[in-house]
Amino acid sequence: MVVDVTKQYLSVGTVGGAEVSALLEAGVPIENITIADSSGFRTMWKKAGFEVYTGKYEDYKPVKHFNITLGNPPFSDRSSDSGASADLDSLFLLKSMEISDRVTMIMRAKHFWQNRNFKKDLFETGKVVELRYLDAEKVFPSISGTAVCVITVDKDHNGPCRVVYADGTVVDKTLTRDTCIMFNSPDWDGTPIENNMAHRWERGKLKRRLIKDRKGSRTLIETMDKGTPVFRHSNQTDIGVGQHGVVFNLLYGTMGRGIGGTYIKPKDYAIGGNIIILKTNSEAHSRRLKAYLDSDEMIALVSKYRQSVVNNRALFEMVPDVL
Repeated sequence: MVVDVTKQYLSVGTVGGAEVSALLEAGVPIENITIADSSGFRTMWKKAGFEVYTGKYEDYKPVKHFNITLGNPPFSDRSSDSGASADLDSLFLLKSMEISDRVTMIMRAKHFWQNRNFKKDLFETGKVVELRYLDAEKVFPSISGTAVCVITVDKDHNGPCRVVYADGTVVDKTLTRDTCIMFNSPDWDGTPIENNMAHRWERGKLKRRLIKDRKGSRTLIETMDKGTPVFRHSNQTDIGVGQHGVVFNLLYGTMGRGIGGTYIKPKDYAIGGNIIILKTNSEAHSRRLKAYLDSDEMIALVSKYRQSVVNNRALFEMVPDVL
């Protein structure tokens, strides 16, 4: 990228400041670089002479308008007592687009294969210049279970988006509200396959930290530990009770090696919130299904269509129903 040293730059989520160092090495003066960073590095940046904003980014009201924003924002906020996490990277992108002409930012790839309002509204603008796959395992080993990409948006752009996939495939796409991008599957358009397995998918609801054992209660599957079920005894939930099926963890930390350990659930067992069940009509069907879920064919499908460590329903929209 050719760096125009006369432009005004904003660095978001700077922390250690690789992008700031690159700008300085390219000859951009300190007075043309502003930093938005609430991390422990903010004192260092202030002492070095940079203008630094340390408040909530969504509340940022800069006096100047930036030509270019470079961002590596936090992905989510897990501070809520509910245990849920709120998306931050999408909010950071939208805020950056308000205060800057051009934005290049690292984001989670999930935003672009899920058919949600953020993606729909963004794609409809025609302002997305490029979406480029980023190998998280090489760049960010600590988040290797999360698919990420680099997005560039420009207020003056109005045309197709250059999409660079994981295998190096480059496609110029005219983005619409319904366009979906999966970086390890250039031929995927977001349409679930026919006769898929999503209708069998159900997640338990009882959080692990709330499980209380009581003598004489039914067996509840709390989690899978290296392929072995961990049992508790509680009548706090009846999800899974009276239902044949195969269970596995909601989360599995290795994106390319299947869905993790599976277990044929006895009909009278319940499941906790860490567990997914694929429902069947009999124990015989459960045995057939488990064999398929443990197969090399399933591992290949997961490698192609799984975009995070979560075994969500969307994954099983791309898995054929073998029963």
